[in-house]
Amino acid sequence: MSDVSNAALERNKVYNRENWSFRQRGEGDLVILWGQNANTQPILFWFLAYVYSTAGLLDGLRSEITPYIRLSQISPSELQSMDLAALSRDCPLMKACIFETYRLANEPASVRYVARPITINDGAYKHELKRGTFVTAAHSLIQRDPSVYANPDTFVPNRFLMPDPESGRLSARYGALKPWGCGAAMCKGRTFAEKEIVALGAAVISLWDIRPASGTWDLPAMVPGMGAKKPVEDIRVVITRRILL
Repeated sequence: MSDVSNAALERNKVYNRENWSFRQRGEGDLVILWGQNANTQPILFWFLAYVYSTAGLLDGLRSEITPYIRLSQISPSELQSMDLAALSRDCPLMKACIFETYRLANEPASVRYVARPITINDGAYKHELKRGTFVTAAHSLIQRDPSVYANPDTFVPNRFLMPDPESGRLSARYGALKPWGCGAAMCKGRTFAEKEIVALGAAVISLWDIRPASGTWDLPAMVPGMGAKKPVEDIRVVITRRILL
């Protein structure tokens, strides 16, 4: 068991404590694997693509996260530790870039079960919702609405940065954005998922330089669908270790 991660071992302790059956453990692990592969990885891909392709942004992010990243004094540098709490709390530009990535590369929806018949009047329209059916609210409809977000098809790094009314300090705030759904059914793993993106994003930004193989960034279109979007094609890039010493 020496090659099993601490995360898996600690999760197994919880399964034992709660007396989960092997079937329940499998179901629990499958949900985690699905979440990591279906949403986190595509969002991380788009986040890095936007960061490295936006002029001047990479340097700003590196400057912001440097106090909370400890690199070795050898060349090439190795990541020794990071202050994840500080990265999540004290790096507003990075958080704002993640939020902007959610806006452009994620199509969340809230699904609700109709427990009783109901009629909804919507201006000239009337909707009869029958018991036993489901209603889906596509939050992505407002994410590219120009009345909500100016230049909605453009990645704007500081779009979600807002000053505190008292201190004037900038912080990243969701505002009208609902990448995790809403209400009682809001994604239960949202805090973990976001910290995962912060940690992985900060690690890549700290250690690697990435440039387009063709010499010019040309980000691909996205495959539409609910959840994190996939690119319609790969991006060919050249990845090299940063030389800091």
